[in-house]
Parts: sequence; C-alpha cells; structure tokens
Amino acid sequence: LERRAVSVFAGGNCSFAVLEDGSVYAWGLDNWGQLGVNASPRDPKADQWIYPPRRVLSDFGGDKIRKIASTIQHTIFLTERGSLFACGCGHYGRLGIRDAGDQVSTPRAIEIPRTGRLVKRFVDIAVGELHSLACTKDGKLFSWGVGDNMQLGNGEDKEEKVPTEVVSGRLNGLKERGILPKKVIAVAAGSEHSALIAVPIKSTKPTTKSIVDLTGTSTMELDQAIAAPIQVQASAVTMVGSRKRKAQTDLRISGKYTNATQSQDSQQTRLREPKCSTTNRQLSDYKGGKLLTVGLNEYGVLGL
Repeated sequence: LERRAVSVFAGGNCSFAVLEDGSVYAWGLDNWGQLGVNASPRDPKADQWIYPPRRVLSDFGGDKIRKIASTIQHTIFLTERGSLFACGCGHYGRLGIRDAGDQVSTPRAIEIPRTGRLVKRFVDIAVGELHSLACTKDGKLFSWGVGDNMQLGNGEDKEEKVPTEVVSGRLNGLKERGILPKKVIAVAAGSEHSALIAVPIKSTKPTTKSIVDLTGTSTMELDQAIAAPIQVQASAVTMVGSRKRKAQTDLRISGKYTNATQSQDSQQTRLREPKCSTTNRQLSDYKGGKLLTVGLNEYGVLGL
C-alpha cells in the first residue's frame, strides 16, 4: 500500500484496510464479490483469491469509512455520516438491497429507513453468516437477511429483504410491567445468533449488576422458539465499553464457540456464563446497559 493505513477489519476470508486518504483496499476470497473490488461478477472458473490488496471500487457517496463488517459471503460498510453500503452474495436478503440479484460486485448503498422527514443515521453494524444488523444514533435496532433461527430478533423466522426495525417489549418498553424503553448502542453477530447492548433511556446512574435477556431457539435445551425475551440473572456478564468515551463502546462475539467450556455431560462445547471474547480490556456494565442475545442457542452461545 502506498499510503498509511489508519484502520483494518477482517471477517470470513476477507481483510480490509482504510488508508489515510479515505480509500479502502481489500484482499482475500472474492468468490461472491464480497471484497467489492471488481466492476462485474467474477468468472467462476477464474482464481477467486485477491492478492496483493486491490482498491474497493466505491467512493461511498463521498464519505469515509468508519467500520467494515464482513463474513463468509457478504460485507457491510458503515460510513462516518451513518450510511450503509453492501456487496457480496445477494441471496436471502443479507445485503439489505431489494434488487441485489445473485451478487453485488461493488458496494451499493442500502436504502436508509426514514421516520417522517428524518433520515436514520447508523452508528454500528454487524454481520452473521446469512443476516446483518445495524443500530441507529437514536438507538433503534434494524436487522435483515435470514431469520430461520430467530436471529433477526423480531420473534419470527421469516426472511427480511431490507433493513427492518426490531420491535420488542424489551427494547420499546412495557409500561404495564415496568420495563423502560431502551436505546441500542452496540450490536454483534455470530453465525446464527445476535447480541446487543441496550441502555435504558431514563437511566441516570451506572449500575454494578447486569441482566441478560435471551430470545431465540435452542436445538439442545429448548423445545420451541421463545417469542418474547426471557430475563435471566447472570453471574458474570461482560460488555466492552468506556465510561469516558461513548464512541469506544463495543461488543464482539466470535461465533458458535465464544468463550466456551466443555460440559461434563456432553461432548459438545457450551457457554456456561455470558461473556464476550476477543478482547483484553477490563469490562463493566455500561450506564445500566443490558446485554441481550437472540437466535440459535447451539453450544450455549446465548448464555442460556
């Protein structure tokens, strides 16, 4: 690379670097256009690996890239002004672009949801194997793609072609049960599950205890999908964040084997306590934030 890189991202079999001039370079597997470096779909008989790095063919609407989330077959880009772009495999609605077709070889803008005359501004993104997540500046959660294991968080197992707001009592509030509405501040995704941190809107003080809210399907311990979140006391919940700078709030889930321990009565690996992997920072509850998980509970990834 001719210029200095200021940030790097990796996921699936892809790697990305954002340079100081705002340009984005990518390398790795590009069999579905997930690198965004080709003007047209690749010849299936040609070499599918890109190396050395090539420039991603998009100016992202004249904006700079804040975050890149990539998985096996698709990539989502988040710009500094809160816009979303996507490229890669267009199957099952994972790109959030209604007319994506089989694949999108260069990043295309995802239509931004509107509320009246206001345009939603996104602040965080995450991708699973076949689904994608994003949260907005005003704390709304959006999901799209495959939902067959309830990983979209909407209580249904159907597919969503475009970003759709997640409506849930745990997020929007249940006055009759004394549940305050919450603002989503960080999202993460594993292969077939999702996780997020939500802060009660009326919260005024940091707390020392955390609550885990669980929704979804367990192929090992549950007989049916849970349509409404379950609240479970957790003895060791970890969330990444900085009390000094909200911009540093982060949450990372590495997939089905996140911080797993071996069960004595099973040969399968399960998560016994809700934890967050791939970080070495000291963690605590962030201003009363709640850690919520949703989706397939295989290997105990939901912390259930």
